[in-house]
Amino acid sequence: MDWQIWILAFAQTLVWAGLYYLFPALLPHWEADLQFGKTTLALGLSLALVTSALLSPFAGHLIDRGYGRVLLTTSAVAGAVNLCLLAQVESWSAFLAVWVAMGITMAGCLYDPCFAYLVKTRGDEARRAITTVTLIAGLAGTVSFPINTFIAESYGWRAAVWTFAGIIAFIAAPAMWRGTKLTTCQQAVSDALPTGSKNGGGLRDAIRTRAFWLLSISFALLYLNHGTVITHILPILDSRGVSLEQAVLAASLLGPSQVFGRLVMVALEKKVSISVFGLISIGFVVVAALVLAFGPNVFTGVLAFSALQGMGIGMSSITRPVITAALMGTASFGAIAGAIATTVLLANALAPSSSSIIWSFGGYSAVLAVNIAVAIGSLAALTAALAAPQSTREP
Repeated sequence: MDWQIWILAFAQTLVWAGLYYLFPALLPHWEADLQFGKTTLALGLSLALVTSALLSPFAGHLIDRGYGRVLLTTSAVAGAVNLCLLAQVESWSAFLAVWVAMGITMAGCLYDPCFAYLVKTRGDEARRAITTVTLIAGLAGTVSFPINTFIAESYGWRAAVWTFAGIIAFIAAPAMWRGTKLTTCQQAVSDALPTGSKNGGGLRDAIRTRAFWLLSISFALLYLNHGTVITHILPILDSRGVSLEQAVLAASLLGPSQVFGRLVMVALEKKVSISVFGLISIGFVVVAALVLAFGPNVFTGVLAFSALQGMGIGMSSITRPVITAALMGTASFGAIAGAIATTVLLANALAPSSSSIIWSFGGYSAVLAVNIAVAIGSLAALTAALAAPQSTREP
């Protein structure tokens, strides 16, 4: 794998750490300092993800048109600007406005646009490139939780936000630009890939298939589960009597567990099909939800949950674009992946607020029960998608 992919992976690690994982890492500090309720604060991330979802098809269209490098880099820069604004908020309206703006940047620089760019520019090598990016970027939570917690407790949450604004502006954005520079060979691959008609016929064909909707449902439910876990991981563990230090460690281990799951895929890629890996990944999330709800109230049980949840999500971040490309084809892949990402991000957007509402009525026991149900639904939908007849294929 060439050095550009490693640089891109490094950039993805930093933007994920600073734009996404920063929210759950600082949620307890915002609740204490800004005096907003948990449900009110969670609405910020929900609005960001809804905005990102609505813009994902447009971002995919820009990538199909060849603007992937500019989109990824400028979105990272805009994310740093939004963090500068976030560090200065005092009111609830300003907090929500900043996270709406953050959603615009997320649509252009996180995994979905990055993977669409790699599928377009790398062709048959896209799976390996995506695996490399996710291996490194899987450590984003491991980077974000301890750094944000340490800085916030030592100097305040605003200092933590300023820190990541600088990291993204001066390190991540330049790395994004450098990591997406095409060589002549890569440009030739990009030019050779089918891009669909100008009016988006590839997407129109895709949405007429049962597999498209089943994939959308499966991935949406999966990230409804994971969005709930990520947003509420610290208070969930606190409700189970886990100390803050152990809870932060457990949250930080989600990243290495994602990396481990991806390494398992690399080791077994010639023996296990991508479809089987997809089912296994969601199966891990189902078991993780059961462990979190019914497992022992000891730290070893928490570690088992972190390992299973992390491995499942880590593997699914690879299987999602690869299975989508296998079932839907690569013609207009950016638009198709963006359309599926819309449902995924909308579900992820619902997770913080919906789980907070469920918590307000039934506590975290009710939240965990719903999390189990949606994980099982995700597994059932993917199983049906893989068994569905396909009518959208590569020409």
